[in-house]
Amino acid sequence: MPLPETVSKIFLYADKLIWRDETIWHYTTASGLDGILKNHVIWASSAAFMNDRQELSTGPELLVKLLDFYKNELDPRIVEDVLYLANATALTNRPKTFVSCACNDPDSLTMWRNYAGSEAGFAIGINGSIGLNIRKQRAFDESMMDGFQPPNAYESRASEVEAIGAEKFSWQPALYNLEAQAEVALHALRRFEKIATERLDGLNQSEAELDVMSETAQALQVFKHPAFRDEKEQRIVCGTSPHLDGPFIKHRPGKYGIVPYVELGIPAPRQGSGDQGLPERMNKLPIEAIIVGPTPYPKEAESGVFDLLQRSGYGEPPIRHSQVPFRR
Repeated sequence: MPLPETVSKIFLYADKLIWRDETIWHYTTASGLDGILKNHVIWASSAAFMNDRQELSTGPELLVKLLDFYKNELDPRIVEDVLYLANATALTNRPKTFVSCACNDPDSLTMWRNYAGSEAGFAIGINGSIGLNIRKQRAFDESMMDGFQPPNAYESRASEVEAIGAEKFSWQPALYNLEAQAEVALHALRRFEKIATERLDGLNQSEAELDVMSETAQALQVFKHPAFRDEKEQRIVCGTSPHLDGPFIKHRPGKYGIVPYVELGIPAPRQGSGDQGLPERMNKLPIEAIIVGPTPYPKEAESGVFDLLQRSGYGEPPIRHSQVPFRR
């Protein structure tokens, strides 16, 4: 016999089942929550500084290993072409590629331990169907261009910077299953094989080479080592263009050194042609709820969050307490 809905919610109110399917959960500390609500941004940190030493290299390494395994089955005349396409796709500038993480679970012991430590932790419920932009921090100027730019390149580079700031990046689920990863990678190799064969035979390519490489690179970005499966991660992977990152990147001290990062959010419309205020003004994030993590002082923690939400313009989204009986 099923429990009445009202009784179910007493026990499951911190469970994903009663939230919208699109709601994802960004875990953070009290200081992190304070900065997120006041500045309307979340951080995406350099992939080279994540707790996963293989961040963003798991997928490319699998692709190259599979190619090495299957290359004897390819037409010998196209092996070099396929190898080039695979290796070029696998190249990732990890220090200048940025990752922001969330979780499908609003009340995960794994996440409370990883992101809160000995402090009070908070899970911010965000509408994951809404893409986020990289916040522009400072104006682009000629000092940010390297010495290899063609003459009169400044205006075109400035336009590229504006295009980067206008691009929305979407949340994607991480892929942990090895068989599923191998299937995606093999599909990419078959597409590379087809492109190389069509080129060899002088045919019009059915798919654009750069499009296939870009789509494959994006697919590989969500591959994670199975050991991290308990994190149930949703992620935004984003970046700028080489030599055009000056207006966007910030730095902070971290466990592994000085960490490059960018801020993600929803830029506010400019007030007029003269509105060039930087850092960019940001609209409120699509926050739907807050879960207060395990703490011996849940009412006090809730009271502080409630006040901060109101003062930051977020009104009164639901605030709930973790049901994990974790003693710090």
